[in-house]
Order: sequence, then structure tokens, then C-alpha cells
Amino acid sequence: MNIKLFLGVVSAFILVACSGRISENDLVKLNGYWEITKVEMPDGSSKDYGINTTVDYLEINKNKGFRKKVAPQYDGTYLINDHMESLELLQLEGVYYIQYQTEYATWKEKILQLSDDSLTLENESKMIYYYKRQSSFDLNESK
Repeated sequence: MNIKLFLGVVSAFILVACSGRISENDLVKLNGYWEITKVEMPDGSSKDYGINTTVDYLEINKNKGFRKKVAPQYDGTYLINDHMESLELLQLEGVYYIQYQTEYATWKEKILQLSDDSLTLENESKMIYYYKRQSSFDLNESK
């Protein structure tokens, strides 16, 4: 009986450890519009976001790209400005990071979780950012 318990614990550990891994093939999922839903602070407190006036647009090709803040409009389009952050995807010890760069600063965020519909990042200050895939809406479609 003890051997079954041991094998069960080991199997569960392996399953949990492997399921959170992000592969190079997953990175294409970063492309698109991401809406922040929540931020967890290092002290355990958190801030939930309801409706956002801006979302992040990421475009990556061959591990390089950019991030822009864009504003969704009621007709399904986005207002876009000229400000953007260059980015590069890095892999360090089996973990993927997004390294951002502007003319003023360089920083990186660890990719904790990535799926078709959700993204979780951790910055260097241990703040955790939760995103959901932003879906556009068009109030004119119902007319």
C-alpha cells in the first residue's frame, strides 16, 4: 500500500510540474490583444480590473516584436498611438521571459502561464499580472 501512495504522489508531482511548462510553440499565442484582469502584489493584496479603457497589443515574430497600448472603440476598431515598447523573448534555464525596452528603461517579465485565452506574467518586483484575451465588440453589428 505504501508503494502505491508513493507512486501516486510522484505521478501527481510530475504531472503538475510538466503541465505548467511553456513550450516554444506556445509563444505564438502571445500575439494579439490582452486585457488585464487582476494584479497580485508581493504582500498578498490584489487589485481587480473591471472595464479597461486600454488593452495591450503584442506582435511578435521570431522572438522579437513590440507592445502597444490601444483603446477599443464601440465599432470594433482600436485607437492607436505612436508609443510602443520593443520586446524580445528570452529563455533562461527553461523559463521564458519577455524583455521590454524603451529609450528610458529595460525590464523583463517572467511568463508564468500562457494559453489561447489567458496570460500570467510576473515582473522583477514579484507583482503578478493576469490577462485575458480581449475580444472586440461592435455595437453596430446588431443594427
